[in-house]
Amino acid sequence: MKKLQKHKTDLEFSKGGEGKTRRKTGASRVSGANANPLTWTVFNPREGEFDVDLTKFRDGSDETGFVGRPALIYDLAPEIRIWTSNKAKSSIKKRLELLEKFFRFLSQFEVQWDSRVSRCLDVEVAHGEAFKRFLLEQRFGVGRKQETLRAVEAILNASRRRLMDGLDDAQTRLIWPTIESGNAPKMHRDVNPKALKVIYTAAKRLHDKSVEYGLEGNKALEKGYDPRGEIKDPETLESPWENVFNLSVLARERLSTRVLLYRDIDQDDVLQLNQCSQRYFSTPSLALMEQHSPSCRSTLASYMLVSFHTGWTDTVGAISVVDEDFEDCEDWYVDRSTSPDERNQRQSSVMILAKPHGIDTSSNEVDLKAIRPKTGRLHAALSFKNSRYRPYSVLRDQIQRTKHLRDLLRMLRWRYLAKERLRDQKRREIFEIERKLRSPWIYFNHKRKGHEAVGLLGVTEPIAATFKRYLTPAAIQAAQRRGKGHLCEDIERMTAGDVRDGFAAYIYDASGGNPFVTQHLLQHQSMRTTRVYLRQNRQIQNRLRTFRDMCKHFFEAIENGRDVDPTALHMAMSSSGFTDKDHQNLLDFRSRYGMACSNPFEPPTEIAPNHIAGTLCATQRCLLCRHGRLTAEAIPHLARRLAELLELSRSIPAQRFLESSFEIERQAILIVREETYPELGDAFNRELANHRRALTEGRALIFDEVPLGEVASEFKAFTTEGGEVN
Repeated sequence: MKKLQKHKTDLEFSKGGEGKTRRKTGASRVSGANANPLTWTVFNPREGEFDVDLTKFRDGSDETGFVGRPALIYDLAPEIRIWTSNKAKSSIKKRLELLEKFFRFLSQFEVQWDSRVSRCLDVEVAHGEAFKRFLLEQRFGVGRKQETLRAVEAILNASRRRLMDGLDDAQTRLIWPTIESGNAPKMHRDVNPKALKVIYTAAKRLHDKSVEYGLEGNKALEKGYDPRGEIKDPETLESPWENVFNLSVLARERLSTRVLLYRDIDQDDVLQLNQCSQRYFSTPSLALMEQHSPSCRSTLASYMLVSFHTGWTDTVGAISVVDEDFEDCEDWYVDRSTSPDERNQRQSSVMILAKPHGIDTSSNEVDLKAIRPKTGRLHAALSFKNSRYRPYSVLRDQIQRTKHLRDLLRMLRWRYLAKERLRDQKRREIFEIERKLRSPWIYFNHKRKGHEAVGLLGVTEPIAATFKRYLTPAAIQAAQRRGKGHLCEDIERMTAGDVRDGFAAYIYDASGGNPFVTQHLLQHQSMRTTRVYLRQNRQIQNRLRTFRDMCKHFFEAIENGRDVDPTALHMAMSSSGFTDKDHQNLLDFRSRYGMACSNPFEPPTEIAPNHIAGTLCATQRCLLCRHGRLTAEAIPHLARRLAELLELSRSIPAQRFLESSFEIERQAILIVREETYPELGDAFNRELANHRRALTEGRALIFDEVPLGEVASEFKAFTTEGGEVN
């Protein structure tokens, strides 16, 4: 029966994958009509076509130390092939490395116990226990050991279900043991923020240099010309080869020739170009080419600036700047400055009761967007437009700098597509060209020709290697030049991935130790993942310091006979600390709603735009203000405020109310009632009902000024006249 089943499996693969397994694999396909069932081609939308080869498991490998098991790998091959469909090349390589460990274990098991495993059905539960012991003796991490055990078990069970068709899962499934994780928390490596600041500054300087090169290249195109075949100027007797603008134009022509024609310009012209440019540049010809396309170093600097400001790693490389026709587009960001009224080409003006909240037509903010390759989820990050080193401006500069390279790639792509028949090699080249067209992180590679002369950061050159090659030395030189040599050791240890750790630490500190804000900006789905980023020794020390400050203030208040104020404790735990002046402000000032204020003389502009300096805040919308401090005595006042908001929502158009800041204030008051002071909920509700009756009967006024019955007419008058109350 086993031989018959094995024959069916081999027959199915000998048909080129046209059977049931071929339909399951989707993007995976076998090359040729009678192809080897242990080799096939996988297509991945991000990486193109690449080959998967399992022949080493059939023939054995001296390098990894295991003997070949043809029957076993033939049993497992169909399930491995199904799994590889649409997978990344790195994921497939990692899975095959796990399978190598299993084959190496089988070779060792056979020597020790004189028991050979030839087929998938020969594997038993005892082999799982022995495999677990084998993995525990290895030196890699517990997580990798768990992954190896689970992956091999899954492949074996899937193969057994196929080979033992007709039996239920309980009869075919192997139940292997598991490897338990340790209880000790995983610590994240410390990231020195001062060292990160030096690296960030070095990246800015490299980016500035790249922009300057681009400006010089544009000037050369306006004033220069190709010096080949030209004679001396009869008036100045100046050779055209002595003009740096002419040399720059020739360098651009050389770049285009290497990409489009797969060759260099005439060797005599190259020698003369290098000789003439030596008087201007230390690296002749290459510096001239950088005027028309960025180098790998400058592209890396721009890449890291975006990573510093967004906290993205591989997501930065996934930013696409072209549309489906590979033409330049603006889909990589969403402009926040466009309001709904501007989009509809009409302007409106309403009084403050219905003024839209959060829409600022003068805003210079955009939302960057990209799909992270690892998860397939859309990520977004906020950026300012007019800041030189923010992601939006950096990407704009990078797109402009790579425009010439992108035009050359389009010409190459058109040339390939114009041919009626394309070989597999040409198809792969087209895929590589299209991948480079999508990305802003391309650069000129002077060591290659054709489309390979256009490098893609993260593909042609790994991010980690280029970071160590270019940015680390530049940062070390900057640190030594500024007398910060003590940071060189930390800078040397830094990797490109540490930028995300530093971003997480900064957000956590800036948000007052709020892990939910950190989770949101890191765009994690699980808080457990965010905690791993915050598990650094420096972060733990900061939390212990904060706890000590809170305890110190707590016991000082008891010793001095004062009440322990939760607001004061919260301020004592903040980065700014809690001073005697803060304590006096909390004691002396209470708003009309009974809330305390840490700075009543300097309210935020968005809360009190017409504030007069040196006077107390007249707006006193404390629940929306960062200076406001909630107290228990504010509960009755907040109940009356909620009553006013509920009545207002019935008197003005619903859409206007929902777009106003009053809707946010209403939600904030409900949170206070439900979450902050739930024990005072009954008193809150009684005060709410009483004040709503008073407003309806005319015994109370909205904002202590306007009767409820006049709100609708006031609103109509203001919208008719086009006025706006600030």
